[in-house]
Amino acid sequence: MALRKVTPTEPTFRELSDSASVKRWPELWDYLTSKFYDREGTQPRLTSTITLYRRDDGFIGATLNDKDNARVAFAVGETLLGLLDTLEAVVANPKTVWRNDRDLTGNSKRKK
Repeated sequence: MALRKVTPTEPTFRELSDSASVKRWPELWDYLTSKFYDREGTQPRLTSTITLYRRDDGFIGATLNDKDNARVAFAVGETLLGLLDTLEAVVANPKTVWRNDRDLTGNSKRKK
């Protein structure tokens, strides 16, 4: 039988925070992992997520889901690294165009 319990070997959050990836995309990392809007921890927020997908034109697409504000932004890249660079620019740019996060019926996914 090939089924067996796997021992976790993933790096800790602290190890990831010091990684080259986090240093290359600091705004994106902060956007995905910060549980508070402020450093004091008095303004909680839901963390954001990224959904990656292959587009029909061969590019890689991403949907950045800002769960706390019920909005999404989209990005496209030729490579995964290029896409992450674009997402870094998306979260760093105050003029980024965000769309309301709606399901297929047009209702907001966020619970009120």
